Amino acid sequence: MNKLLISGVIGVVSLIAVWFWWSATDTAPPRLLDASSNQTFSADGALTNPAALKRFSDAQSNNAGDRYLVAIRRDPKYDWKRPISFFGKVVNQENKPVSDVQVRFGWNDLSAEGTSEKIVLSDSEGTFGVSNIFGKYLSIRFKKENHSPHPDNHPGFEFANPFQGPLHLPDPRQPVLFRLHRHNKDQSARLIISRQRYAVRKVGEKQAFPISHIPPETGLHVGRVLLQTIRLSDSESRAPWRTTVRMEDAVVQRATGDFAFEAPVTGYAEELIVESRDDSSWTDVTDMTFFFKTTPPVVYGKVRVRTSLTSGHLGMSYWINPSGSRNLDPGPEG
Repeated sequence: MNKLLISGVIGVVSLIAVWFWWSATDTAPPRLLDASSNQTFSADGALTNPAALKRFSDAQSNNAGDRYLVAIRRDPKYDWKRPISFFGKVVNQENKPVSDVQVRFGWNDLSAEGTSEKIVLSDSEGTFGVSNIFGKYLSIRFKKENHSPHPDNHPGFEFANPFQGPLHLPDPRQPVLFRLHRHNKDQSARLIISRQRYAVRKVGEKQAFPISHIPPETGLHVGRVLLQTIRLSDSESRAPWRTTVRMEDAVVQRATGDFAFEAPVTGYAEELIVESRDDSSWTDVTDMTFFFKTTPPVVYGKVRVRTSLTSGHLGMSYWINPSGSRNLDPGPEG
């Protein structure tokens, strides 16, 4: 009996000793693997396989965050060492390639200045790119005479931290598309342009936002934008909602297309409605661009409103042609 007891004690003590030994020696983080090549990272955090420029190819998988946290623990400067490659293409409002566009890349890195830049030109097919640079986030800006970028062009791309946005995976066979509008100098209009920001009262209340900053000498009167957002259920999370937009003394019509610079003659309505239902497309943001046509004397204009259920603010931009023309092209500076 005593022998059995002694053997049991020895076994328990051995297990405890093994546990302490394992805890003390298992201090090194697990190896990081590139999902596409099974290549480990080198000591400085860079991939040992140059072909694996897309780094964690599973950037949007459930493991991306875990991989990043392990990497940043191994190397606090991991963010600034990511290999960056990017491939893009520029087209105009007719979906035709735009050549000789000045493309300015900017990225934050480990240089003395903390950021670096490079300028390239798009080729005859509108394509451009950059590679063999290292950093975290890549910003992209465009410049070409008599052209202006579409407001929804993506301003930049993340290459390191999946918690700050999906990691961009470059693919020369599928360049990122950017749009520029080609302006005709002879057709650019003299417009009244303004961008304003307003406080928004609680959801459910009607609110009026004035079209101000109209020069008195024009003699124009443009009514206010009337907006109301209501919840369609009592749900605290992802509640479906509806926003109604009207204008005083005017009819309205949704603006469609990438570059909506000419107001239509017909097709207007008294109000516009945008909804977000409780499904995979749900969002709390109202972002609407619409044309308006005032009662005689007729004046055409365009308005963009953007707000959300939780922001407490509304941004509004508008373009008005005081001549009565339907031309709302502000030119490259507008």
